Amino acid sequence: MPTVAGAALLLGLILGSTSGAAAGNDRAAADRTTIEELTTDVDTLDGELLGVQGELASTEAELTSALAQVAELDRRSADLAALETALAARQQELDTRQAQLDARSGDLDTREASVAASEARTGSTGASGASSGSSSATGEGSAPAGGSVYYENCDAARAAGAAPVRRGQPGYASHLDRDDDGVGCE
Repeated sequence: MPTVAGAALLLGLILGSTSGAAAGNDRAAADRTTIEELTTDVDTLDGELLGVQGELASTEAELTSALAQVAELDRRSADLAALETALAARQQELDTRQAQLDARSGDLDTREASVAASEARTGSTGASGASSGSSSATGEGSAPAGGSVYYENCDAARAAGAAPVRRGQPGYASHLDRDDDGVGCE
């Protein structure tokens, strides 16, 4: 029986190593399948990572472009603010000059009225003994003693048919030529 016991032992060992080898083979096959699945997953994730990196690079390029545009808009805004400041200064200068011009125009009107009154007094004292056929009260031309014609204003010159009155012509006077271009009652 020792032989039978030895044979049984040997048979147990053979059967045990065969079933252990079969179990090891099954486990190795399962491990290989798991490794293949994981490798496929890694390859898929690598592809997705490359796509995300491409999108990130594109987004960074768009961001850089947008930042450059913002910088350009900031520069243009600063230029516009400087132009607005210069425009406001020029407008102030124009307003000051307009006020000066208005004051000078008022002074000129006063002087012209004074000259006209003086000319009217001179013309009426020189022609007080003679009838000129027209009245300065009506605003029409009058002929003083020297034979010259005087118009109190442009309405009178127009009424007499003399408008426009040019420098050197009878009836021309500076108070009729506000822009001093040599033509009165334009």
